[in-house]
Amino acid sequence: MRVHVVYEPDGKIIALADLDGEGGVGVRPLPQKGREFAQIDVPDAYAGLPLSGLYERLRLEVGPEGPRAHWRQA
Repeated sequence: MRVHVVYEPDGKIIALADLDGEGGVGVRPLPQKGREFAQIDVPDAYAGLPLSGLYERLRLEVGPEGPRAHWRQA
């Protein structure tokens, strides 16, 4: 599973969207000025969670090479 993440320069997550969802329109939030976006792989252990659960567990560390995902356990 992959998610589309809009985030601020300090790594604060603004929005998530499921890139692998079936059916419907593939909606992806767009970043406003000063924000960025990335596509993040979700580990199998978290793939069954709703987006709200992923939001609660995902933290981004932003560095010169881009964002790096850190996952908290439930």
